[in-house]
Amino acid sequence: MADSKSILVLGCGLCSPPMIKFFNENKIKTSVASRTLSRAEAVCKDLEYVTPIQFDVEAEGAMEKLEPLVQAHDLIISMLPYIHHCKAARVAIKHKKHFCTTSYVSDEMQTLNDEAKAAGIILLNECGVDPGLDHMSAQKVIDEVHQKGGKIVEFYSICGGLPAPEFNDNPFGYKLSWSPRGVLLASRNSCLFQEKGEKVAIDGVDLFAKSTYRMQTVNGIDYEWYPNRDSVKYKDIYNIPECKTIIRGTFRNKGWCDVMKFLAENNFTSLEEDAKLCDLDFSQLTQKLLKTDKPAKQAVADMVGAESPIVNQLEWLGLFSNERITSKTVLDAMCVLFERKLVYAEGEKDMIQMRHVFEVEYKNNHRETLQSTLIDFGLQPTGDSSMSRTVSLPVAVAAKAILDGRIKLTGVQRPVVPELYNLILGEMEKLNVVFKEETLPPHLWLRHEVKPGEERVAATPENVGKLLAAGYRVSVEESKTRCFPDSDYAALGCTMVPSESWQKAPSSAIIFGLKELPDNDDPLEHRHIYFAHCYKNQGGWDQILKKFINGSGLLWDLEFLVDDNGRRVAAFGRAAGLVGMALALLTWAYQKQGKELKNLTSWKQTSLLVAEVKAEVETARKVANLPESEPSALVIGALGRCGGGAVWFAEQCGVSPVKWDMAETKAGGPFKQLLDQSILVNCIYLSAKINPFLTPEMVAGERKLSVFCDVSCDTTNPNNPFPIYHDATDLVNPILRTIDGDNPLDVIAIDHLPTLVPVDSSNEFSTALLPHVIDWKNGKTPVWDRAEVLFEDKKKLVK
Repeated sequence: MADSKSILVLGCGLCSPPMIKFFNENKIKTSVASRTLSRAEAVCKDLEYVTPIQFDVEAEGAMEKLEPLVQAHDLIISMLPYIHHCKAARVAIKHKKHFCTTSYVSDEMQTLNDEAKAAGIILLNECGVDPGLDHMSAQKVIDEVHQKGGKIVEFYSICGGLPAPEFNDNPFGYKLSWSPRGVLLASRNSCLFQEKGEKVAIDGVDLFAKSTYRMQTVNGIDYEWYPNRDSVKYKDIYNIPECKTIIRGTFRNKGWCDVMKFLAENNFTSLEEDAKLCDLDFSQLTQKLLKTDKPAKQAVADMVGAESPIVNQLEWLGLFSNERITSKTVLDAMCVLFERKLVYAEGEKDMIQMRHVFEVEYKNNHRETLQSTLIDFGLQPTGDSSMSRTVSLPVAVAAKAILDGRIKLTGVQRPVVPELYNLILGEMEKLNVVFKEETLPPHLWLRHEVKPGEERVAATPENVGKLLAAGYRVSVEESKTRCFPDSDYAALGCTMVPSESWQKAPSSAIIFGLKELPDNDDPLEHRHIYFAHCYKNQGGWDQILKKFINGSGLLWDLEFLVDDNGRRVAAFGRAAGLVGMALALLTWAYQKQGKELKNLTSWKQTSLLVAEVKAEVETARKVANLPESEPSALVIGALGRCGGGAVWFAEQCGVSPVKWDMAETKAGGPFKQLLDQSILVNCIYLSAKINPFLTPEMVAGERKLSVFCDVSCDTTNPNNPFPIYHDATDLVNPILRTIDGDNPLDVIAIDHLPTLVPVDSSNEFSTALLPHVIDWKNGKTPVWDRAEVLFEDKKKLVK
């Protein structure tokens, strides 16, 4: 850079010193213009290439005085309050001098674009930390995704200036790195963001509501964050029209949002002038705003609860004190307390924490979560704060690059183009301000089951622990009906989330469950693993698949996760069969005893179910004076997993069933001999149309059969081989009496029988499925590929 190049810095506030020292270290002649000359002199002391000058932008004739200052320099940096930027920029345009600032592009600034281009200069805005580094680091990732053919489906950008954790020692969890008035005014801002395609507007009074703020863990510490102003406009700024969720937010330590909500909704941030405020002390002000005669502390405690942290926070701040108020507005009175209490002690470190999270989708439904994180600590006590460094150094390195000729852009600019962000981020890394970019592990979201009576889980705590060890991220919905308590999952380190919240899960999350989803028309945008029951023309099959089509989601149906031999890799078949036989035996026993089977609840262990059923069968024999050969039973599909479970259970109860499988049924039905058994349990897997095994006319005639349990339970399948009933049963009313009288016929058709032994069945199923879920993380295997191909084929059948 030529020695003649020079910079004029307008303003010498808290964030200016690192920039001024940077220019001096790079031997750039710099003038620092400040309203308070002594302030500039102190900052510029012993800096060889820096000269302090007095300049008050609000003084009469300030613009006339600014003219020769601008004319004498090559680049102007405005660190003034934002309302003065455009006045200074117009002078820069007039004299064809480059102009930079860290503030947002205002509407007025944007109108100067054509003039700046005509003058051949750049008006570089938003080149601090937030805005600034947030734009650069985000746009870098976004552009890289787009270059790979990907889409940004969701984008979260959260930033905050906070005390370093070791100095987070006051009840508010916050210390001022900018004006208290600015902090309090920001608490009044409304916000606008987009989530799952819907725009959400929140009034300032609700900015800190529990329904608005969220939690984020960074470096093992839980932080609150709340939405910040207008996020939606950044879809255009970042060129991500495809983005369905975009939220920019602010980090704060835990407890901040609740106390700020209390202050905001009770008018502690009011800007209304009131000369009578000076007649009050802070305790009386609190009483006035809360409209109470009670002592201030008691009034607050009555509102929020005596144990609420808010009581301690407000007392520490001074709102219960007898100190007289000297301000004309409540907000300014609060500024006095904030400026006194929320301050950094000498030598205390601050930090800047920024995190971007991108939910990305590529072709073939490949999805991933990208994350970019900056954690920068201040250099106190010997160096500058993190806030001042990250605000002023980006614009400093940009200014140097402009003077060096490495940045040639003109007009109004933000650092969202490669020419700017690559250069500035690269230079900031040399100054130890570094973003860590990473692709996060796959995210499993274990959902709560909504089907009444369903207690099973797709992944037990033991196996979730193994998934975590394999590198998965796991979120678990809270559930009061799951057979394993929430505490078991929380103890493993799972992220616990509200019940039925999966619709708001990140788009890359894999929603993991067992039974059907809520019955509505909402499009399904996620990838799901569950038993959908929609591939065999069951009732409503096409509506289920339409929801996936409309939401661009994906289904890996658990029923069709098969190995190379076509055998399911995990199934509840054995548990379904044994429970089906258990209920059939119970129903037979209750028939003999004149009782009715209703309101089923689960058995914690299969052994307890065996003991209960065995006792009931023995009682029924005695009551009906029947031999030990009764009841007789027949199992269809006896050689399969399901049939094997039914046979095993019957034998545990002293019943030796007849075993039928493919050899016995290959001739095709109907089969009159099925009527010669007391109990018939159907366990066959139906894959094609076959002749009925029994017909309504057959069961209406002479028969011994009194209990039929259809474990397969394909009630809506047009190819059901047992068209002797049409309605499924459930746990509340497990029996459908299709024929009444002295020789009744009871049908059991419950489609989630294993939930009656939820612990045992979940353990068996989850353990069988586990290795395949781990394999998925390491690269999709043929098991998952086959299920995905089948899903795509089935979608084509939907009209």
